[in-house]
Amino acid sequence: MNKNEQGWSILDHPADVMIEVWGASFEQFCRSAARALNHFLGLVVSEEPGERIVMDIEGPCPDELIVNLLRELLFYFVTRSLLVTKLGVSGLSGEGMRVEAIFSPAITGPDSLEIKGITYHGLIVCESDSGYSAKLVFDV
Repeated sequence: MNKNEQGWSILDHPADVMIEVWGASFEQFCRSAARALNHFLGLVVSEEPGERIVMDIEGPCPDELIVNLLRELLFYFVTRSLLVTKLGVSGLSGEGMRVEAIFSPAITGPDSLEIKGITYHGLIVCESDSGYSAKLVFDV
C-alpha cells in the first residue's frame, strides 16, 4: 500500500468503497477521514470563508466517534451541499467529542459517488505509538 500525505488511501473492496485512514493524533485521524469522504462526495466551489458549525459527536469509543462524525459530514453534504474544509476536535472524552467545522458550498465532481452511509463493517480503530488508523467502508 502506498501511504500518501493526505492520511488515507483506497483499498480493494468487492462491492463498496473501503479506505484506510491514519493520523498521528485522533484529531489528525478525523481530518484524514473527512478528506477521504470529501474525495468521494464532491468538490468545494468557493474559496470564500465558509460556515462555522459546532457539533457534539457522541460515542463511547473511537470506532463510534469516527463513524458518527463521518455520518454528520455526509448529512451536511446530502442536505445542504456543503463539504468540510477545516476540522478541529476538542473535549475528547469517554462520551464523545466536540467538533468545530468550517463548511463550504460544494458540487459533485469527477470522482463523486453516491455514498449511502458509513458502516461498522470490519471497523476497528487501532491506536499505536505512531497514532491512529482504521479501515472504513462507505456504502455506495
